[in-house]
Amino acid sequence: MSKVIIIFIFAIVLLNCKSNSQEAVDGIRRVDPKDVETFKFNDIYEEPLSSTWRRYNSARSDKMRQVLVWMMTTHRNQDMSPEIENEICRSFEMEPSVDGALLLGMCSSDKSLNLLLSHEKTTNSNLLNAINLARARRGNAVIEENFIQDFNLQLVGKGILVSGGLDSASVKSVHDLEYIGSRRCILALFDATVSIQEKEITAVRGVAASNMVKWMHDFLDRIKIPMPKKANKQEIMNWWKENRIKVNDRLQEKGVDLPRLTPLRGIGRRIS
Repeated sequence: MSKVIIIFIFAIVLLNCKSNSQEAVDGIRRVDPKDVETFKFNDIYEEPLSSTWRRYNSARSDKMRQVLVWMMTTHRNQDMSPEIENEICRSFEMEPSVDGALLLGMCSSDKSLNLLLSHEKTTNSNLLNAINLARARRGNAVIEENFIQDFNLQLVGKGILVSGGLDSASVKSVHDLEYIGSRRCILALFDATVSIQEKEITAVRGVAASNMVKWMHDFLDRIKIPMPKKANKQEIMNWWKENRIKVNDRLQEKGVDLPRLTPLRGIGRRIS
């Protein structure tokens, strides 16, 4: 994991606060420090799921809660406790939400699965997408294949970068496969990472390409199949061609102990 600590700061500005005349001229709103929430990524990655769940329940902003849900889903499903699962189920029963659906994807009880299935006909597109992601993460191979096919239709799935790295649709698709985290999703992501190496890459696009290779390299180290260090593009392509089957077999061997992908950063525009 990168040693760089990224700090997210979320400020809630109360709309009914009056601005003084100078602030009105400057177009600036002053934020009370008590309305600012901060956290360090590394701190949360290293803490147990139960601690992040407590942060989630005490968070004051929807944006903060969304980020904390995303960070909780980087844990393995085995980290989910029965107590937290029961709380998630109760919350989703009272008010179905995208956050709740994504967390239900980490659960294992019949009740949690039935809650997802009870809303599979929802007309809320965001909720439906989260429910499908959750069902794919829980092993629905048909839905998983749909997400992989969608990924392959995006520019990133075709090995193409845009000027800023990945376009927004590609970033979303990458995050979808990261969330599911299955063997086939990991292979699709790594296939795309190697495919990008085959293209002519400008300096700006090269940052995203190198970040993806490092991300792939770090994961393969964790499953004890190290890629060559400081390999050039051709060496990366040759190595993957020779070792893809070996990687697939190792991922299959891991089964429920398959590690989660570290979230990929520095690849393009973030999804709001």
